[in-house]
Amino acid sequence: MEVFTTRIDGFIPLKERWKVAIAAQVTRCLHLGIIADDQALNLRKQISKRNWRKREPLDNILKPEEPILLRKCFGLVTSVANRLGE
Repeated sequence: MEVFTTRIDGFIPLKERWKVAIAAQVTRCLHLGIIADDQALNLRKQISKRNWRKREPLDNILKPEEPILLRKCFGLVTSVANRLGE
C-alpha cells in the first residue's frame, strides 16, 4: 500500500506515479477501506476549496495516454470486415 497519509498533498506524488486523478484516488481509498467516510468528505472539501475539481496539480505536465491497442483492434476488425465484404 502506498497511501502513507490522508493529507491531500500526499496524493500528488501518487498521481504522478499512478497517473490517476486525486479525486479518483480518494474515492478508491474510501472503497478499499483505507479512509473513513468523514476523511473522504474532508478530502473532497479540500479538493473543492483548492479548485481542483476541473484542474488538479500535474494536469499540465502529465499527458493523457493514447489508446494504441484499441486503435489496432479497430483497424484489424475493419480490415477483416472489408475482406469478408469483397
